[in-house]
Amino acid sequence: MPYDTFSPYQDIVSERLATLCQLSGLDQGVLVVPVTTLMSRLGTRTYLDANSLMLSTGSRLDIDAMRLRLEASGHRYVSQVMEHGEFTVRGSLLDLHPMGAALPYRIDLLDDEIDTIRTFEPESQRSVEKVDAIRLLPAREFPLTEDGLARFRQSWRAKFEGDPMTCPVYRDVSQGLTPPGIEYYLPLFFENTCTLFDYLPNDCLIIELEDVHAAVEHFWSDVGERYEQGRYDRERPLLPPEDIFLPTKDVFAELSKFPRVTLDHFEDEQPCAHTTYVTRAPINLPIDARATEPLGIVRNFLENFHGRTIFVAETAGRREMLLETFQSHHLRPKYFDDWSTFLADSAPIGITVAP
Repeated sequence: MPYDTFSPYQDIVSERLATLCQLSGLDQGVLVVPVTTLMSRLGTRTYLDANSLMLSTGSRLDIDAMRLRLEASGHRYVSQVMEHGEFTVRGSLLDLHPMGAALPYRIDLLDDEIDTIRTFEPESQRSVEKVDAIRLLPAREFPLTEDGLARFRQSWRAKFEGDPMTCPVYRDVSQGLTPPGIEYYLPLFFENTCTLFDYLPNDCLIIELEDVHAAVEHFWSDVGERYEQGRYDRERPLLPPEDIFLPTKDVFAELSKFPRVTLDHFEDEQPCAHTTYVTRAPINLPIDARATEPLGIVRNFLENFHGRTIFVAETAGRREMLLETFQSHHLRPKYFDDWSTFLADSAPIGITVAP
């Protein structure tokens, strides 16, 4: 819920940071996002880029400087690494579990050179596999450096009246702690914030479901109600909704900057206003091996369908089984490498391999 006094589980934060790091350079992929995420303000790309680091075997590493850097970026020093955002140093070994990594890493140094990098199981501490390089992400979505804490304190005093030391959130953050629900104070760590739109590639295609606009309006209404309920708590003052979330008009303005497909249900009263795709779910064409005519239903369909047909098998082995069945009943589909070659051809019946 908006303004909740809970924080996301660390694994969720890890996945989110890893996703944001990949987005701007992504050539292909699908990102499924609820409007609540779309409307949330995020840390800057500058912060994410500045606090990401590549380590590879053979490169130099000052372990003392690395330890200070990890602590400054929000990683926790522990005796044994178990969760995301933790690290420990034992002699020439550096164990750490970066955000965005499925398993923690064990870095073995030879003097100041990285000799090996291996993943390991947190529970057993046993090595899993050897890797050549890793990418480190910040442990938090906001900076806990001295500069970050100083900006937080300055922004807090500018936003809220009264003695800040009476507020547990202010006291905890000033000591480098992260109290539950700190995400709703994220803008205080930055001069400016970003949104997911700032991370998306320029050629991104937005696909909207039919209830997106209603969901945006509904969530913004919920945010306003939650803000009114908690805004008078002096021990936990709240930032106004527009500081933490993107207002509805701004969401729609950002969406309009991208090419979009809207999945909607409508009655086509103005044919020129829409593109209606003549599609429907494929009918069921069972092959009954025990029937006198196993392909009777299939053959009946082909004889009465005024168009071309392509059968799709999931594997080459399955394709050969279908071809054998078809040919034994005098049906001979032409094999095609893919959908585009089928379209370019004129064969009435085809077969291919695809998901």
